[in-house]
Amino acid sequence: MQLELTASPFFKLPKDASIWKRQEENGASWWAIDLNHSMFGEGRPYNGVVHCEVLDQGDEQVVNLGVELENGTKVFSFGFPKTGDEMRSFVETEKPHALKALRIISELLHHYSDEGSKRGLSEKISKQSSIYEFTTQKKIWDSV
Repeated sequence: MQLELTASPFFKLPKDASIWKRQEENGASWWAIDLNHSMFGEGRPYNGVVHCEVLDQGDEQVVNLGVELENGTKVFSFGFPKTGDEMRSFVETEKPHALKALRIISELLHHYSDEGSKRGLSEKISKQSSIYEFTTQKKIWDSV
C-alpha cells in the first residue's frame, strides 16, 4: 500500500501542479517549472531555484536543476532509466551537493502533474538520496 503525500516532503506545501508547464520546441516536448509562479522568487518558498525540467530521453528520464549558490548558479543533471533504480549524474557533483539537489528535486516533483512519472522518479530519487546519505562521510564539524 502506497501513501499519497498531501504535502511536499520538506516545506510541507500543498500540491500545486501549476508550477510545472509543458514546453514544446522543434517537435520535442518536456516539463519545466514556471519561474513566474508565486512559489518562486525572493521571499518565496522556492527562492533560489532558477531552472528545473524533466525530459524523456528514450529509455531514460533526465532531470535538470539550476540553483543559486553563494558563488553563482550551479546546474545539476541526473538521468534515471525507466527500468532499474540506478542513477547517473551528467555533471561532476560532490555527494553533499548532489544530495541537496536530489532533495530539492523531490520537493519540486511533489507538484508534478504526471502521477506515473512522478511516482517512479520520486522512488528512484528517494533511493539515491538514501544511498548518498549512507555513503557521505560526515565530519564532526558537520554533525554538531
